Amino acid sequence: MVLAAAFALAPVAASAHPHVWVTVRSQIGFSPDGKVASVT
Repeated sequence: MVLAAAFALAPVAASAHPHVWVTVRSQIGFSPDGKVASVT
């Protein structure tokens, strides 16, 4: 029982999926009075 608990709680390397870095670009549109009007 103790051995089963030790295996269940032992840390393992995550191999489900690779990490992917995502690049995001945004533009902020301003109204004539200087307020944020849009984000695209």
